Amino acid sequence: MLKDVIATTQFSDKLYFFTEVHALKDQVVSHLWFHQDELMAEVELPIQAARYRTYSSKNVMPSQTGDWRVEVVTQSGQLLAQKTFRIVDNSQQ
Repeated sequence: MLKDVIATTQFSDKLYFFTEVHALKDQVVSHLWFHQDELMAEVELPIQAARYRTYSSKNVMPSQTGDWRVEVVTQSGQLLAQKTFRIVDNSQQ
């Protein structure tokens, strides 16, 4: 689980976001990765069972500190979940 504040020394270039969904078999959900409210990546995740666990990852550059958000949305745009967090450099921890 992503913490609310993550120091750049706590990960190596990449973050992962895990999702468990129910009753969405044969549909697609997306992970939308935002940095400072700018969409950085959209990852489509096909759901293959009634109860399904999946994940996406995002490469993060050392300069990309600040506010981040990951949204889990359906194909129709319905927000299923959201996680906000902040990446700080080592001197701010």
